[in-house]
Amino acid sequence: MKILVEKNNKMKIRLQLDEYIPLKVRCDSEIYELEKEPADYIFYSKGEKSLLEIAIRTQSKLIKYITLVLNEEYYILNKKININDSECVSANLVFIEYEKCQRIKSSRFITNIYEDGLQILLSKDKREKYIKIDNLYVGLSNTNEIVEISINQLNENQLSHIENELRFQHDTQ
Repeated sequence: MKILVEKNNKMKIRLQLDEYIPLKVRCDSEIYELEKEPADYIFYSKGEKSLLEIAIRTQSKLIKYITLVLNEEYYILNKKININDSECVSANLVFIEYEKCQRIKSSRFITNIYEDGLQILLSKDKREKYIKIDNLYVGLSNTNEIVEISINQLNENQLSHIENELRFQHDTQ
């Protein structure tokens, strides 16, 4: 998979609080007509109990949404998420050279819930930079592979929803 960084960032992030889904982040644009554009999917998984889905618009190759479908390992941390904006590049991610319905086995799949945000660690590889899309941060390795997805500025209701759905999944497994 190859990901390019496009400097023009006019995307807005919106959380959908869906039943049985811990996290669904929609990426909408002010400048592109993206709502009806169909999507391809990339899946990150670890075992049978952790799955993240990234929907990629087929024409523009931009993220349509990110869904945390299942998550076995998660932690609730009593501190604020620490993302230094000076380490971030505000941009869009353009997905090229990927397979439709590509499945990537994650070497790590841990979700950390903070007082004001969420972090999903997908790899043991080191994060070299963050790409900032509104309040969504995608951590990339030195080879531009996704190793982390974080989101900050979440409110109490959103965090409670994420925590409750993760707890529900964990209790029913």
